[in-house]
Amino acid sequence: MGEPQISTEKHPVFGDIPAPTEEESKRPRVYFDATADLIMPYQTATDLSFKMPGQPDGNINSVLVFVDEEKNVKVVAEQVKKLGLEARAAIEFIDRERFIYLLIFGGMTCVAGVALLVSALGIANTMLMSVLERTREIGIMKAVGADNRTLQLIFLIEGGFIGSLGAMLGLLLAWSASFPADAWVRSMVLRDIKLDLKGSIFIFPGWIALTVLVFTVLVTTVAALYPARHASRIDPVKALRHE
Repeated sequence: MGEPQISTEKHPVFGDIPAPTEEESKRPRVYFDATADLIMPYQTATDLSFKMPGQPDGNINSVLVFVDEEKNVKVVAEQVKKLGLEARAAIEFIDRERFIYLLIFGGMTCVAGVALLVSALGIANTMLMSVLERTREIGIMKAVGADNRTLQLIFLIEGGFIGSLGAMLGLLLAWSASFPADAWVRSMVLRDIKLDLKGSIFIFPGWIALTVLVFTVLVTTVAALYPARHASRIDPVKALRHE
């Protein structure tokens, strides 16, 4: 190895950066973390770097390329690689994170779909049992002039009412559970990565509450279709004899 070269040139300096404290050294390091002792103008630092051993004069090791739109980043990166150069784009890491989030969201959606199916079957079973238990009542309503359409509408409205009541109770429970969940997540983040999160993590916009309410009422109403049709087809004579 050759002797180290020492530069005796004078360069302007803006200031200095103190060494990190013990608390700062425990935090996660950032890629662009400044650990230098001196701050120089960009052009001065570039000229000085070219004069260092192993750096041919005028040879640029890396170039930062700005692309106009996100969709063109991959195209530009591929063109750079075809030139035999190494290309690193932040979009690759972003796409990987998006894929992970998509997997998590897909898994949670499947679980929610299964839970929704089970609840719909439970509502249909409850409505059907209600029809069987109210057979005599249905016979009386038919005897006094209620037609099949009216009976179907009664049970469909009852199914929708069950859905709206369940949706409101579910939203209320979820909103109540968000407060301890917020505190728990904040404590975990503060303990593991030393980051104090501000604001609420679990939020409930108005459009989400409205969507949940409408969707739940729709599902419960559909689940009540078969019990309602079964109630409308009951023979009133047999229903009046039912004990």
